Amino acid sequence: MKYHKFVDKLMSHERSKEELRILHSILAINSEAGELANAYIKKLGYNQRLDLKNVEEELGDILFFIQDLCSCYGWSIGGLIARNMDKLEKRYPGGVWTPKAAKQRADK
Repeated sequence: MKYHKFVDKLMSHERSKEELRILHSILAINSEAGELANAYIKKLGYNQRLDLKNVEEELGDILFFIQDLCSCYGWSIGGLIARNMDKLEKRYPGGVWTPKAAKQRADK
């Protein structure tokens, strides 16, 4: 089963309330990003070993809710990635980040 169909099936209970589905996914991305940050707080702040399994799980959860948002707007993750790459290639010619290019934002 394609990932977007898998996500749509799991989130179908929210389909009749599109605005709530969108809000749910946005808040969930924020929550999952906090859980990801917490894994690094434990490593950096408490000198604990980084739990890579947890990092992978949190990234997967973030990806799930990104896919749900994409589905709400009829986008694919592949298309989202391609558009982001186009934007960043314009902003950072040659694929090189510089502070000057970051400030100039040639993609705008």
